[in-house]
Formats: sequence, C-alpha cells, structure tokens
Amino acid sequence: MKILIVDDEPLIRSGIRKRLDKYGFAYDALYEAENGEQAERILQTQKVDIAFVDINMPHMTGLELIERNRQRNVSFVVVSGYDTFAYVKKAWKLGVHSYLLKPIDRTEFVDTVRELYDARPGSDMLEKILDNIRRNCLDAGYSLTEARRQLGCSESYISRILKNERGAGFNDLVNQCRIDQAKRWIDEARGRVRIKELAGKAGFNSQQYFSVVFKKYTGTTPAQYIRSRGGLALDEDE
Repeated sequence: MKILIVDDEPLIRSGIRKRLDKYGFAYDALYEAENGEQAERILQTQKVDIAFVDINMPHMTGLELIERNRQRNVSFVVVSGYDTFAYVKKAWKLGVHSYLLKPIDRTEFVDTVRELYDARPGSDMLEKILDNIRRNCLDAGYSLTEARRQLGCSESYISRILKNERGAGFNDLVNQCRIDQAKRWIDEARGRVRIKELAGKAGFNSQQYFSVVFKKYTGTTPAQYIRSRGGLALDEDE
C-alpha cells in the first residue's frame, strides 16, 4: 500500500501520518506534498493507492489535482475545512472515496482507511459480502441496510465493492441468488409446483414481482420453466 498526503499544513500531514501508524495501517511507502504541483509529480512517477488531499492549497487546488488525475487508479480522500455544498458536490462528481472534515473525526478516519485497505486486490471482503448474500438472500426482509449491519461497513462501501468487482448492484446479486435457488427447487420437485409458495420461499413478498424477476434472469416465466422441466404449475404467473 502506497499513500500520499497532500496538504499545505505540516501539522495536518503529520497528524494523518501518526494516525495511520497509531491504528496499525501498514504501508509500503508514504509520500507527502505541500501543494498540488508537488503531488502531481509524485502521482506521475509513483503508483499511489490512497491520496489524502486538501482542497484549499496554493498553485493548484485539491479538486483540480483530483480532476487532472482521476483516471489513475487512486482512491482519493478529501480532507478539508470546508463543508460548502459546491465543494462537496464537485468532489463526489469527481468520484472521491470520502470527504473528511477538519478537525478529522477519529472514528470516521479509521473507518474510511479500513474500507480502503479491505478493498485492496486480494482482500477477502468481496467474498464476505457474497457469502452474506448467499446466507441471507431467501429472507424477505434482507436488504442492503441489513447487510451493512451484519458486515460492519457502510452501504456505499458494499455497493462500490460489488460494482467494481462484479459489475452488478447489491439488489441484482440478491435477486440472482433467489432465482437460482428457485430454479433448483423446481428441478428437485419434478412435479406440481405452486408458484405463489415458491415465490415466498425464495424471499419475494409478491408473486407478480417474482415472475417479473424470474423472467429477467431466465428469459422465461416460472410457469414456462416448470413445464420445461416436466412439472405442472398449480397456479399461473400473475
């Protein structure tokens, strides 16, 4: 892990470095820059994984630095004394990972860095999320909020991991898991199947919605799929 700290205030740079060390975030290299121009030279010559960037700096603002280097595979964390809506909006538009306000809250800092470390290639966080989905997808009350509670990380973090690593959203993967299980039940039944009961077992509160989702992922309705497996649908698709 290679980290860059960009801030024109030496105390802020020192504070971030000390917190990384204090809370056990190991790194292979740590670079510091007191303005955007210095930071850009580092980004051009070093493979930086995480960059903590202040907004208001001489020569080049932090947002300008991020915009000029947004195509690099760097997770940018804005560290700013400004919570102006325009700044925050621009930062999110540029795809920053987090926006931390000075003075930096300890818990928020640790949570942010932990998320970034967990998201590294080779991290098992993706498998933890997928395993959580597999174990809970048949629960009709299962949601992104519940997954966040069980996994102990933010909803945006879960969504970002799934989007980056699997190219799909949380709800898409949950529905895919449910439909895969419904198909297995149909294959095992090889006989009469009541679609309404099947929908409920698969975690759907609505038979109609179940039919819509089933067709989206299989190209056929539940009744058609049941018949193709030699079974009989006791109630037709709604």
